[in-house]
Parts: sequence; C-alpha cells; structure tokens
Amino acid sequence: MGRQRALAGVAVVSVLSTSAVWFIGSRISSPDEARAKTKEPKASLITVPVERRALSSNVVVRGDLAYDESTPVLYSGGSETKSVVTKAPPEVGTELGDGQIVAEVSGRPVFALQGDLPVFRTLTTGVIGDDVEQLEAALARLGFNPGPVDGTFDASTATAVSSFYTNAGYPTLAPTKEATAALTSAQEAATSALRSLREAEKAAKEGSKPLKTSERLSLENTVAGAKANLEQARAGASSSAKQTAAQIAALNNELQQARSAKSQAEAVLTAAQVPGATDPDTSAPYLQSKLTELLNAVATANTALLAKQADLDLAVATAGDTAQEKTNAIAEAERGLQIAQVSLLEALKPSDGTDLVSSVADAQRAVSEANKRVVDAQTEVGVKVPLGEVVFIRALPRRINEVHLTRGDTASGKLVTISGADLKIRSFVSAADRTLLTEGTKVKIDEDNLDYHFEGVISSVATTPGEQKENNDSGGGEGGGGADNSEKYRVVIIPGELPDGVQVESLAGVNFKITVPVKSTEGEVLAVPVAALSASGDGQTRVEVETSPGKTRFVSVSKGLAAQGFVEVSAEDGELEEGDQVVVGSDVGG
Repeated sequence: MGRQRALAGVAVVSVLSTSAVWFIGSRISSPDEARAKTKEPKASLITVPVERRALSSNVVVRGDLAYDESTPVLYSGGSETKSVVTKAPPEVGTELGDGQIVAEVSGRPVFALQGDLPVFRTLTTGVIGDDVEQLEAALARLGFNPGPVDGTFDASTATAVSSFYTNAGYPTLAPTKEATAALTSAQEAATSALRSLREAEKAAKEGSKPLKTSERLSLENTVAGAKANLEQARAGASSSAKQTAAQIAALNNELQQARSAKSQAEAVLTAAQVPGATDPDTSAPYLQSKLTELLNAVATANTALLAKQADLDLAVATAGDTAQEKTNAIAEAERGLQIAQVSLLEALKPSDGTDLVSSVADAQRAVSEANKRVVDAQTEVGVKVPLGEVVFIRALPRRINEVHLTRGDTASGKLVTISGADLKIRSFVSAADRTLLTEGTKVKIDEDNLDYHFEGVISSVATTPGEQKENNDSGGGEGGGGADNSEKYRVVIIPGELPDGVQVESLAGVNFKITVPVKSTEGEVLAVPVAALSASGDGQTRVEVETSPGKTRFVSVSKGLAAQGFVEVSAEDGELEEGDQVVVGSDVGG
C-alpha cells in the first residue's frame, strides 16, 4: 500500500513537471523568432528650417601680439678729447619722449627727437638740407618757433635752437676762438680784396700815365703811414691781452664759487630727503615747507651758476673777439703796408696796360675766393647743433629696454636700446591659405578669455616659406611656440584701434585668434545645412522639403558659397522659401 502511494506520487510529479516544461517552452522563443514576430517601427524625419543668413568663408589662425624690433640709440659724437658719460641715461622701463635727454656726455646733452633721417653732420647757420627741415619740424612740434620749416638753417632756426637748449638747462655750444678769429680774418680779407679790385679797375680805366711828383710823394707818405699804423696795432694788442686775462681770471673764480654754492645746496637737500633725517635747526623731522625752501635754494643756486657761466662765456667770446680784432688790426696794418709798398713800386714801374687788365682779373678772383671763405667761416661761429648732441628716432615715445652705458663710461656705440614703436601680430599659414590672403585685407582679432575684440590689417604676406625672423621677433601664431614653420608662410598683421581702457603693454605677448574673411555673400541669402543636400539620379543637387507630416517633395537647387556648415542655395525647379523644413536625416522610434 505504501509502495502504491509512492508510485502514485512519482506519477503526479512527472505529470506536473512535464506540464511546467511545456508551459515555459511555449513562452520562450529565439532572437530570430522574436524579430520575426516584432513589427518594424515607423521612421520619423529630422528636419531643420531654411534660413536667411550671411555666409562667409574664413581663414582662421593664431598669432602673438608683440612690439617690432628693438632699436639701439647710438652716440655719434666725438672730439679730440675723450668723451665721457657725465650723466647716465634714464633707467630701464622709462618712457623716452620727444625732446628728452638720453644722456649727458662731457657735460653736453644728447637729445632724442622724432625723425626718420639719422644725424650725419653738425647743423649750423647756412646749412641746407632735409636734416635741417627735420630739425625745424621737431622744434616747431615742441613749441620752439623756427620760422618756415623749409630746410634752411637761418636766424629763426638759430633762435629756436638756443631757446630749446636753454629750456633744457644747457647753453648752446659757443664758437671756438679759432673759429671767431677765422671769421673776422675772412671778413677783413674780403673787404681788402674788394678794395684792391676797385683800385685795379680805376688804374685800368686811367691807363698808363707818367707818374707825377705829387703822386709819388703821396704814395711814399702812404707807405710811411702804413708803417706807423702797424706799430700802433702791435702796441694796442699787447695792452688789451693783459686786461682780458685779468677779467677772465676773476670770472672763473666767481664761477667756481657758484658751483660750490650749488653743490652745497644739493648736498643739504639730499641729506634732508634721506628717510628719518632731522632738521638741525629744530632737531625734528624736516617739514615740507623746509624741504620746499631747500629745493628753491638748489634752483636759485643753479640759476646763479648758469648766469655766471653765461658771463664767463660772454667774456671769453668777447675776449676772443677783442684779441682777434687786435690780431686782425695787425694783419690789416701789415697788408696795408704791403699794399702801399706794392702800389709805390707799380707806380714807379713803366706799363703798357696789359698788366693792368691782368690785375683786374686777379682781383676779381680774389674777391670771389674771399667771399667764399667768409661764408664757410660763418657756419663755424653761428648757433649750431653739434654732431652727437641729437639723435633722431622714427617714432616717440619709446620704452627703454636696456641701458648700455653709465656715468664715467667712455661714450661710444650704444647708449640705450629702446622698444619698437609698432605692435604687430605674426602668424604662419599653409601654402594653400597663403593664396587666399592679400596685403591690406581687414581681419578680426579676438581673445575670448580676456574678452578682447578688435580689428587689424594684413601688412605683409611672405612670398617664401620659413621663419624669416626679424630682430626681437617672438614668433608665435600658427606654428609658433617652437613648431616647425619651415613649410609655412609668415603673415604680419597691424592691429587697429584697441578696446577702450586696454593698456598696450598688457597685450604684448598675448596669443590671439585671427579671422581673415576670404569670401562672403552680399548680405543674407537662403542657406541650408550641408546635410540637407543630396543628388538625384541624373546628378542634380536637390533638397527634400517636408510638406506635411510624413510627406515630402524634392526641390532642385543650385549651390553658392559653402561656409560654417551651411550652403547658399537657390531653387531651380520648384519653390523654396525661408522657414521651409528640409530633411537632414531620419529617426527610428522605439
């Protein structure tokens, strides 16, 4: 009985298991069977509207903004004595402006003026040229009227130069004694030559006549008078020299006293300006009023020094003039005696008239040569701008990047090196892009992180590949930062007006994105995404326009400019308007 129950239980379990397997099997199918039983979903169209927009095709590169090449400022002066820097140039970082002093050499200033033509000679009265015109333009720009800016160094130019030097605290370079003497001598020689010409012309006109006794006596008296004049001129020169030496010695002593007074005033001011310095009169820190008083004392001492220097310069010049006058008087007396003696001899010598004509020609040549010597001598005694006291720089102001000489150094070669005047962006482009760029093309310059946006102009496009480095060229741009640019072409861009409030110095070295418009549509045009275009069986370009959900029509189009992922289109067969939905793909729903 128990066995029958067990068999019955097994049978029940077997039936139940078989039923479960059948049930589960009826619910399970293979992937292929599942796909066969599943109905494919209906695809939906992805569309975008037709737009009206302006298209432009651009070349986009990157480049660094930097100053152009640095420029050395050279000392071009020199003299028979050693030239020494007596006042060092301004410190590195100082802005060097138009009319400012670069350095002081042997007590003389070296001015920086704006101009393109380098100095190559001393400029003085009577000199004519483009360099004089450049000097006159600089003086006028700085407020010193040189008269007409015409390239002629005349009296007005000389006055402006003197005012410019005086304003800077320096006298103009006084003429040397030798130059003053040479001018006086040349002027007297010219007067004598002219007098001889008049006499030769008179003699030639009168012709050869027997010499009268009265004429002979007159000529002999002239010789005697000329001898007396010579003795008198020599005595006067000796007396004047002694008086002049005493006067100059006294003025030199006064000048030294003025220098000492200035040095003492400056020393007191310097001591007072030391942090923590106390006023010996009050044993307390210096009051501003006291410091102002000390500053005024220095200024007063400096004014007194300049006045004494001017007095001495005037005395020296006057002494030179006086000495030269005496020397010239002696020379004139000697020439007078010589002429009187020659006149007497010629009067006593029989003549056929030929020698008289020859004398006139010789006298005319002598007058011409004497006048030329006067002009040459005048250039040496007038107000002048000596070679080395002015350097012309193409654009000012400029920043001093490096100082090459300091006080006590021998002045030669470079004084300072100044920054370039122009900011430029340098980049590199491929050979293909180079053919799309031309000089004068306007570009957009952007730095999104700093929110800088401005425009520029392409100034040059290289014709050969490679670095083509300039002095102080930082490279940069596409291919910059150490990249190999041997196969690329340099492009230089000059930035336009910078954004308001932006300091130029803050942009140096910044890497910018440069966008060069190569081609663009004239205003807004119909445009569709590139993905909306397809080709028909006959090769014609078309777009598919959705007319209603699930329904479309094809419109044949012609293509224009492609840029920024869009293509300019115009309908050729059918209608296409702004806002029409064009198919760019499809989406299969789940």
